[in-house]
Amino acid sequence: MKRDKFIWDETKEVDIDNENSENEDYGDFSQFNQIQEEQETIEKTSKKYKVKDKKSRNIVVISIVTIIALLIFLPINRIDKININEISFVTRKEIIDQIEVSEGKYYSIFQLIFIEKKIEDEFIYESVSEFSLKDHSITLKVKEYKPIAIDDEGTFYYSNDSEVLSTQDTSYRAPILIGFDETSTNLIVEQLSSLEYNVLKEIAGIQPNFNEINNQLILISMEDGNYIEININQINTKLPYYLQMQAIINSEKGGKNGIIHLNIGDYYEPF
Repeated sequence: MKRDKFIWDETKEVDIDNENSENEDYGDFSQFNQIQEEQETIEKTSKKYKVKDKKSRNIVVISIVTIIALLIFLPINRIDKININEISFVTRKEIIDQIEVSEGKYYSIFQLIFIEKKIEDEFIYESVSEFSLKDHSITLKVKEYKPIAIDDEGTFYYSNDSEVLSTQDTSYRAPILIGFDETSTNLIVEQLSSLEYNVLKEIAGIQPNFNEINNQLILISMEDGNYIEININQINTKLPYYLQMQAIINSEKGGKNGIIHLNIGDYYEPF
């Protein structure tokens, strides 16, 4: 039996993959394209909603800020009553005029929150220890510093209960010290600071009445027209009784003015 010889041609390359690939069926690409289009549509829609959400948030924020601003700046708070504790150095009317608030009118929160600052900026010896706004009422508790004296250089002395302070201002009412050096001024201010305000406010002015024997002697002019001759170191012990002396003069001496000598002997000498 004759056999055909099988000859292998090494120079001939056979691309099996290509041959197979020519006959391979990859199927339809339309489904893949559809998925890609849907994904792109979803992304576009998502971006659109994000923009809308951002706009919505901005609108909400602007609305909240607007409402807060209206609540702060619009005069929607009616004040029916203003409560102020008893005060000595300024009047109730002076405080109300300074805070620019009246009963029965409407005010904004912005106007009301600066009440404390207005008082403390205007009145050097007044500070607000308590401030409240409730049920259409303002309650103010004013803590007062005691005015003591003003020297002839324009220094105003006042006490905050723990120490004596001073400032360069002559617009406040207090006893006027005339003709004293710094040492004497400080001694007198220290003595006056211990007096109650109901006595202190009766003093109009103080001047030296020194002599060769006594360099402590002073003459105090009172608001009622009387004068008091007294030593500096006696102010805090004898002047607290001045209102009683005044009552005796008015009842027994017919209210006639004179000089009360308290440095020696404690006696009254009418003019």
